[in-house]
Amino acid sequence: MPKIYNELNPKHVMIVDDHRLSAEMLGMLLQQFGYITALHYNASDALNILDEFRPKYIFLDLKMPGVDGIELSKKIRQNIENSEIVIIALTGVACDYDLKAINKAGFNYHLEKPIEINLLKAIMTELKDSRV
Repeated sequence: MPKIYNELNPKHVMIVDDHRLSAEMLGMLLQQFGYITALHYNASDALNILDEFRPKYIFLDLKMPGVDGIELSKKIRQNIENSEIVIIALTGVACDYDLKAINKAGFNYHLEKPIEINLLKAIMTELKDSRV
């Protein structure tokens, strides 16, 4: 039986970060903004639930053991059904990564940690209002 394509849920946000406290803090902030969050601490777990959870937004830490955020973004983008997902790169130090490589990997935005609350709120409001 063919798989039925599920629409992206505009209230669903996936956070993938091997640093649990960072993931949990971001998740709590996004929940305060009215989003439903799924936290994952490695790429494998995130990929396993992606088709079921169908997030509109994914925050990916770039530096993770095993499959990092760059590779995970590329894997997500390989599936045409994921082309509308907004993927946001998270880094501790922006200069560790070439912004061209981040864009080439399929990221829509890039944020440095720690994330400033008002900036996060502004970005999420802009994204929601633009219907990206």
